[in-house]
Amino acid sequence: MFPKRKEGFTLISALLVATLLITVSVAVSSIGLRRIRLSSAARESAKAFSAADSWLECITYHDLTLNAFEGTNNPESIECFNGQIIEVKVQESSNPFKTITFTKEVPNAEPCANATLIKSGNYLDDSEIIVRGYNTCDQDGSRRVERALKTTYR
Repeated sequence: MFPKRKEGFTLISALLVATLLITVSVAVSSIGLRRIRLSSAARESAKAFSAADSWLECITYHDLTLNAFEGTNNPESIECFNGQIIEVKVQESSNPFKTITFTKEVPNAEPCANATLIKSGNYLDDSEIIVRGYNTCDQDGSRRVERALKTTYR
């Protein structure tokens, strides 16, 4: 009756193969992009944690080893292990509490942190340090990451 024509089969096969290849490449690209974003977030989180941890170590060292914050004498700044100088401000000093803040104003620096040392008790021997580390000092940054550490000791 009618002869079987196979001329359109090649075009349909090529379109199916092209669609399959495009779908696979989009899926692989999507997975790769997610992995890049995840590793970037982990790197920025590590920067923020490292900033908080180094400041915590520095303040603890100055408090416990050097006794820098005892009594009414307080340094205007402290120098940390990496040569970084941190400003020291006594915010509140009334018995039996003493609150000291630590800041470093460096615009667009990476990473940065701020901290608070609260000393309390009859002899100001109870101490609590709260440190917040950031991957960047840009407060308006959309990808700013904060990691906080808190320690108490006597």
